[in-house]
Amino acid sequence: MQNKKLSVLIVDDNSLMLRQVDIILRQLGVEQISFAEDGMSALSQIDGERRIDVILLDLNMPDMDGVEVMRHLAMRGYQGGIALFSGEDSRILRTAESLASVHQLNVIGALSKPVTRLALQNTLASFQPQQTAKNFNAIEPVTVEELQFALDKLQIEPFYQPKVRVPDKRLRSVEVLARWRHPEKGIIPPIAFIPVAEEQGLIDRLTNVVINQAAETFGRWLAAGFDFNLGMNICADSLAHVELPENLAAIAKRHSVPCERIELEITESRLVQNLKTSLDVLTRLRLKGFGLAIDDFGTGYSSMSQLSHVPFTELKIDRAFVHDAHKDSAAYAILESAVELAKKLDMVTVAEGVENARDWQTAADIGCDLAQGYFIAKPMPAADLDRWLHEQKRS
Repeated sequence: MQNKKLSVLIVDDNSLMLRQVDIILRQLGVEQISFAEDGMSALSQIDGERRIDVILLDLNMPDMDGVEVMRHLAMRGYQGGIALFSGEDSRILRTAESLASVHQLNVIGALSKPVTRLALQNTLASFQPQQTAKNFNAIEPVTVEELQFALDKLQIEPFYQPKVRVPDKRLRSVEVLARWRHPEKGIIPPIAFIPVAEEQGLIDRLTNVVINQAAETFGRWLAAGFDFNLGMNICADSLAHVELPENLAAIAKRHSVPCERIELEITESRLVQNLKTSLDVLTRLRLKGFGLAIDDFGTGYSSMSQLSHVPFTELKIDRAFVHDAHKDSAAYAILESAVELAKKLDMVTVAEGVENARDWQTAADIGCDLAQGYFIAKPMPAADLDRWLHEQKRS
């Protein structure tokens, strides 16, 4: 996008800094510039009707700092570009950049003060206009009654995101991700309803609805001759139910899916809370042939002891340590160490959050087995994945 067409919001409590950045932006050809001297004013402008392509956000502000602003932007689903700048230690700036990535915000730069023309020019050049959203709506919480109705009507359905082998880009597996297809609101993301399901005791029912649909579709793909596995997320709380292995095996059998074709993904941070009561279930799942993946590795509190005691077959490294790891020495070191650890434990490694060619190259350089992320394919409904599978088969 040409700078002349960009709409930029500068957020900083220092009026001198606002003027300085304004001058540089105008030198770079930016004409649509607005200002906010605090976080609340910035969010008010984001909630307005005018499109804002890029936000230049200072971290250190009174009342509401830049980190808080990012949290609110994530809640609003903001898709425009965000460039962070600060006069603080560079490590704080890198940490804030990592946090923004965890929030799945589109970070296009992290700049130290004083901001230079070259640094700002390079930052704006990295912005991709298709990532701009014109309307930013906060994610509305759902009620337990709405969720129950959605489950009754099978409005919650599986979406699928491919995982491919890094050495040859061949499909290895697809992860099942729950999406709510609302007749009026469109597609509702899991962040809006999964917490409600967990808090209101509906998570097992939700999981059962999604897994049944996914297993039925997956059975058809296998019958059609496709050769890949299915990854399904299991809430750690479900591991307290000793009948889980038998229930999952029955679902798999009903749809002619071998248990060995299913990988159950369990989030690391939740697993620790239930580890003592889960070992029975996890062991019997493995005995039945199910694969076990530890999800979002690096964001929880796993220890070497826990990894050695639980029969995991796959380690999925959180996107916070994958996306743009080449620019963050700490993230790169964690990614490298996680891959080395997994190999020593004979586990398959998956790099999550591979968003561009540079992320892919990093995963390849470090030796990750599999990669998952928008660079390969975004989550999609069954019909779209079916077309994707046939396109891959032809190519």
